[in-house]
Amino acid sequence: MRLTPASLLLLAFLSAAHAQPPAASRAPQASAQQPPAAAARPLSPADKAQFEALIRDYLLRNPSVIRDAIMALQEQERAAAAERATKAARASRADLFDAPGLQFMGSATPDMNLAIFFDYRCGYCKQVAPSLEKLVENDPKLRIVLLELPVLGPDSQFAAKAALAARAHGKYLPFHKALMASRDLKESNVRQMARDQGLPDTIFSQLDSPPSPPPSKKPPPSPNA
Repeated sequence: MRLTPASLLLLAFLSAAHAQPPAASRAPQASAQQPPAAAARPLSPADKAQFEALIRDYLLRNPSVIRDAIMALQEQERAAAAERATKAARASRADLFDAPGLQFMGSATPDMNLAIFFDYRCGYCKQVAPSLEKLVENDPKLRIVLLELPVLGPDSQFAAKAALAARAHGKYLPFHKALMASRDLKESNVRQMARDQGLPDTIFSQLDSPPSPPPSKKPPPSPNA
């Protein structure tokens, strides 16, 4: 009868286990010389082919094993990505919460901080905006730092630059809320919204320059992120 590679492996394991002496009798002896272990015999091409066929047959009969392995790998990758993001956030904590000129909603002396990256043309950002305002209304010690991330084209970039330029005039938050509430962020409409907020047209001539910090608004050191 021909033994399969799997059977050979099982027999080898059982033989080794049977030949192993009890723990009490395995004390090393100074005069005893252990013979060198025999090298494992490599599988022949026929044995290798048969072994691979066994694996293939097993996977075909149990395809859920592949699914479980993929899910486990994805979970490991998600956990690794979350850990990298956490480390990056901690390394950038000062830039996120303590840099001069940051704009925020809520408490100036918070015990909890939340950083929000947004694009004025992002539909999801617009949907979330009212909920963020409710958060700061319901939690007097929460500060939400507002961080522009204009990635949805030239209109996004123009709106973000205009909002940053409004900081020097103390009009950032009302202008920010107007931009978030608007569905039309073409340049002409953004200019009109700025006028409606009492902002001078001169802010648009300064958009290619670094935004000026607000007159006297510096966020306090943040206790918690």
